[in-house]
Amino acid sequence: MTILALGCTSNMWAQGEVIRLEPRILLDGCYVASAGLMHDSLRTKQLIPEEEPFSALGYFHVGGGGGEQILPGVLNVEGPDAIVDWVVVELREAAANGFRVATQSALLQRDGDVVGMDGFSAIVFDVPNDFYFLSIKHRNHLGVMTSSAYYFGPDALPLDFTALATPVWGVLGRRFVDSRALLWCGDANGNGQVKYTGNGNDRDQILSLVGGTSPNVSLTGYYRQDVNMDGRVRYTGTGNDRDRILTTIGGTMPNATRTGQVP
Repeated sequence: MTILALGCTSNMWAQGEVIRLEPRILLDGCYVASAGLMHDSLRTKQLIPEEEPFSALGYFHVGGGGGEQILPGVLNVEGPDAIVDWVVVELREAAANGFRVATQSALLQRDGDVVGMDGFSAIVFDVPNDFYFLSIKHRNHLGVMTSSAYYFGPDALPLDFTALATPVWGVLGRRFVDSRALLWCGDANGNGQVKYTGNGNDRDQILSLVGGTSPNVSLTGYYRQDVNMDGRVRYTGTGNDRDRILTTIGGTMPNATRTGQVP
């Protein structure tokens, strides 16, 4: 297993046992290629919850994470720094098992910056300066993780998962659009796979939510089934969520499966 000593400086230990991170990701479901940004429809429709949603979805935080709340005024910010949604940041052991050491809910800006509850600060973990794997997860996109353990300390280390050249764990762990790397969308049931047909598929999650017998109905709200993140769950018609699942698995083979690469 590879370990990289990036960001290691001589004054790290003197500054105390905290690490700072400045990761970047882009979500395929809400990415607008012509703008080079994600849209923020959930924010403009006032659908983003003020408290992190992952605990309620069954995610188990470790190392003191969970229950984070957005500070007042953050959701009023517009432009490239506007908030798109919540994400989870995970620090994992450098050992082969990669157990989670600490997790934290964070905010994602339109330009891909992952920031703290004030909408602009670096992510801070109260853990020893050391080598860790870094992974980032979203409620309806497949997660991403560094291919190697990096040394993290109090000097913020940028990690750009949107860059094609940034190595990540697994095979085809991101979708490439033009010169950007995006997290795969479509995990409507949160099981770490994107499926269009068969047991545990994500397409049925959308149909079930809108009513099952009326596929042309749409439902507005903050739902995991809203994989294009426009604040509306649709099974058919313009801007439907079902087609995004089909795109993720390959388009021409509806029985294919896209499996998340984060162990």
